[in-house]
Amino acid sequence: MLAALALLGLAAGCGRADGAPPRGPAQPPPPAPAVPDVPGVPGVPGVMEVLPPDASFIVGVDVVQLRASQLYAEFGPLMHTALDGLLPGVEERCGLDLAVVVRWFVLGGGFDDDNSLVLIVEGPSKDQVRGCLARLASAEAWPAPPRHQGDLTRVALGPDEVAWLGWLDEVTLVATPGDDPARLRARLAGTDGVSQNRAMMTLVDQVLTTATLWGVLRLDQAETALLDAEALFGTVSLVSGLAFETSLRVASAEEAEARATQVRDQFAQASHTPPLLYLKGLEIEAIDRDLTLRMRLDDAALSDLLSVLREDPTFRVLWERMDQQP
Repeated sequence: MLAALALLGLAAGCGRADGAPPRGPAQPPPPAPAVPDVPGVPGVPGVMEVLPPDASFIVGVDVVQLRASQLYAEFGPLMHTALDGLLPGVEERCGLDLAVVVRWFVLGGGFDDDNSLVLIVEGPSKDQVRGCLARLASAEAWPAPPRHQGDLTRVALGPDEVAWLGWLDEVTLVATPGDDPARLRARLAGTDGVSQNRAMMTLVDQVLTTATLWGVLRLDQAETALLDAEALFGTVSLVSGLAFETSLRVASAEEAEARATQVRDQFAQASHTPPLLYLKGLEIEAIDRDLTLRMRLDDAALSDLLSVLREDPTFRVLWERMDQQP
């Protein structure tokens, strides 16, 4: 269930701690979704307090922006197919099209511990979710009936898989995996949230959280070394085309410059073959300790790119799958 809802998404607004404008694609930000207020993170109230204090990654998606995008118009049916597979019967038995009902989500936690995850979703109401779970259970489309404990709901996802659901308000759901309702209550109370984690919040300050998709990852917190770097963070905006900026934070400014040179060389050598063939506007630069990649396509350029990709054998399989959707 957490994985299925995590297909769906959040974005909300915050600026940089130093007062400078957020880094990210240069374009006017769309209005941020209405979310609860979190002290110190304008426009993302509650969210950073609800996420766990030791989170090593946070990802947010604004589903409203996603649905309005050119890419969703092209690939939306694939999302619906994925949701139908992960949450069978939800649309048929409950009348809930999650890709329409959900407005945003944020997912955060640790790399190597699924039970550390916390998912926050705005969209379906408490009554809609509880009613749907009951209908699915009565139709034997769910492993077991939901069990309520006050305002919390226990959901059996499989023989050895359990999640607890609670609500910040009537339309903002918080879900935690594992059979531990006390952990969910602590997260709903905002006890020692990630807002107190200075290292993570420094990274959050670097991303444009009004974008369609944004994320921060503390790579140095993973048990297995990832990309030989401290962190990865960035944004993707699907408002008026496609824009993205992603940065890899390394040990020194000298290493960032060396990596930028290496990436430029590799790009130059492979720029005549897909997928790099279609990324001619990609900017690669070193900014202090960050290796940053940036690209911007307006609506017309994105439409042209999609037209080319439809005819490319490497990507044609995506459109063949689209044609097979009911």
